[in-house]
Amino acid sequence: MKTKILNLLTLIVMMAGLSACTQNNGDISPWFGYWRMTALNLDGEPDPAYNGMITWSFQNNIVAINTYDELHDYDEGFGTWEEEGNSLILDFTHSQGQENAYMYTPPVILQIPDNRTVAFTIEKRSGREIVLSRVLDSGETMTCVLKKIY
Repeated sequence: MKTKILNLLTLIVMMAGLSACTQNNGDISPWFGYWRMTALNLDGEPDPAYNGMITWSFQNNIVAINTYDELHDYDEGFGTWEEEGNSLILDFTHSQGQENAYMYTPPVILQIPDNRTVAFTIEKRSGREIVLSRVLDSGETMTCVLKKIY
């Protein structure tokens, strides 16, 4: 009996794993995965306030941008994304009416407003690296370099 239950559980886990690979009709897109932001530049110079501890992850139309501290605790910020031409559109306006509104807040250092969408220009995108830029409200150009972790 124990063997039958174990076999059934194994089959369920395998089916769940296989069905996860068929999201979006099997198209996981070049964005899919987990990316470390290795550089944050303002007008071509490294932002001294950036500590190198932000990750981005993309799945379907959801983006999670996580900020880690030196103890590996983290804050998550959830939004949605879409690619439009050579732009990556990020939307973190989903907090209205949510009980845990803080979960829909992007990291402050990225200067992404929570009341409107923002468009990053896709400067480079390969399977291992993404370079994004956008002009901030201050007039400075922010550039983010993302390296694929997995």
